[in-house]
Amino acid sequence: MTNLDTKGARTALIVGHAAGMIDMVSLPIWVGGLVGGYGYSSAQAGGLVTTFLIGVVIASCGLAPLFHRFSMRWVPGAGFSGAALSFAALWMASGFGNFLALHLCAGLCIGTALSAVHGTIGRTGNPHRTFAYATIGFGIFSVIFMGFATQVIAATQPRNLFLIFAGVMAIAAAVNWLLFPHSATMPKAEKKPSPNSGRVPRFEPVVWFLIAALLGMNFNQAMNFSFVERIASDHDWPTSTINGILVGVAFLSLIPAPLAVFFEKKLHPVYVGIVGVLLQAALSLGITHALDVPGFAASAIFIPFVMIFSHTFLFGLMSRVEPTGRAVAANPAITMGGGALGPLVGGILVQTMGYHGLSLATGLVATCVVAGLMLVLMRLLASHTNATPAIVTRHDQ
Repeated sequence: MTNLDTKGARTALIVGHAAGMIDMVSLPIWVGGLVGGYGYSSAQAGGLVTTFLIGVVIASCGLAPLFHRFSMRWVPGAGFSGAALSFAALWMASGFGNFLALHLCAGLCIGTALSAVHGTIGRTGNPHRTFAYATIGFGIFSVIFMGFATQVIAATQPRNLFLIFAGVMAIAAAVNWLLFPHSATMPKAEKKPSPNSGRVPRFEPVVWFLIAALLGMNFNQAMNFSFVERIASDHDWPTSTINGILVGVAFLSLIPAPLAVFFEKKLHPVYVGIVGVLLQAALSLGITHALDVPGFAASAIFIPFVMIFSHTFLFGLMSRVEPTGRAVAANPAITMGGGALGPLVGGILVQTMGYHGLSLATGLVATCVVAGLMLVLMRLLASHTNATPAIVTRHDQ
């Protein structure tokens, strides 16, 4: 066990992951608070949240290539501290220009912190399991956060959501200042430069295929899930039914990460990804074409389940084929990039083609992802028979 695998380090990584992914659970009340509490239009509110996501992507893309060069010991604490200050400033601010700048600042801070957290998870003894534990922590946090935040906002005013955000970030900052591990850098033996380039080698094609596969799956997830509430409303189903479906999503999302731990050594990550993206296409058909509540609810509830389960396996695989941590440090950019593009493209498709355009696009993306993952499998099998069998077979205890 390295000091990346101690209880303290694992606690910091789990807390950092939960805080850094806060937008994934808070998006509906975030946009709603900007519209209802500040009087912004839907387009303005969506633009502010998109600006936040752009900040996350920029920071993650900037930090990921440098992950192996510097110690990340103080980065998450500093990033979450900056995010806490940004959200506290948002609580007191007024004016769209100020909101735009502070949303960008918060995104940059969280993207920096989360990239350091995810890159360090990739350097632990068992990235698959550590990422699954972090996902379990995020699921528990999501249920608590939604219950607490919705009650506070209903009893007070929407602007207090930013105060809650600031509190979450302050707690994450304190935990990471105290517990984030010191050895979040590459061992010296792995820092040897390439004899040809004099630098750490560039990503192999298999890494890029995995990044593209994860980006495509996150895109599919965001594009379809963004319209679950709208499609259900257009069916004229009762509000209580729609809320019940969303609650079911929250609770079922607690299950895939423990299952990913259980099946870690029983399922090949590439096969999980292929089956996962094909299920996304099938569930998208259920969401857009179901005529009754049971069929729609089953599809809507299980599409996040598939994404979480598949992401855990592919994250673990990516950390093994690219052991410097640079690829998994870009995980926030992959996740948030898909999360930002999905609703945008989905909205255009719905306006031009109707809801069935979502399932058509999902099928097209799924085809590309399957092709990419088949290339990953071919390259892994080739490397298994030659120089690096650890890429396929290594499962740390």
